[in-house]
Amino acid sequence: ILKDLSFSCPCAFPSNQYQSLLFLIGPSLSLFLLLLMLNSMTWRILYGCWARSNGTRHSFAALLARWIEIISQASIAPVAWIIFAFLDGSYYRCFRAGDFYPMESSLQCENWTKSSNYLSISDDGRICPECICKLNGTFQSYLDSQSSIIGWSLLIGYGLIAVIVVCLYRMCNEYTLLQREYVEIYKNEEESAFLKIAK
Repeated sequence: ILKDLSFSCPCAFPSNQYQSLLFLIGPSLSLFLLLLMLNSMTWRILYGCWARSNGTRHSFAALLARWIEIISQASIAPVAWIIFAFLDGSYYRCFRAGDFYPMESSLQCENWTKSSNYLSISDDGRICPECICKLNGTFQSYLDSQSSIIGWSLLIGYGLIAVIVVCLYRMCNEYTLLQREYVEIYKNEEESAFLKIAK
């Protein structure tokens, strides 16, 4: 949706690279920070942490485990954005377009005029800026396929890491699956009883 509303590859180098990186990394970083702030566990750890005495502070191992959990939860949407952006291909295509059109071999830039403005958008006359936003079919297909390969590789890699982490976490758990279910039931009952008394 964001791409359809506002993204168009500029016919200028290195503006095409800056804009592509901004649209690729900007939304994912914003999502990550937003999800960190919306996670209640983040604030439970941070709230009053400097004012706590040594006896009430969390241990380093407990803090590390909590932060890994918080960061892994907050990274799902940003990683999904990056994966889908690579699968779409337009950001990557725009980013890499300048690599395929050197000025000396580009027909569209045969009669270019040396001016300070033109030099600033053509990497000092090395890249044909008109070609960046008008890739021919062969280069476009090549870059789209490269982008798809990166996207699918990221998806498979992230999926494998997620499966390994979840399996390791559950293997190191002190309870069996059935015991864990009983513990959760017990916690829920305790919480509901506490809320009834508190009201």
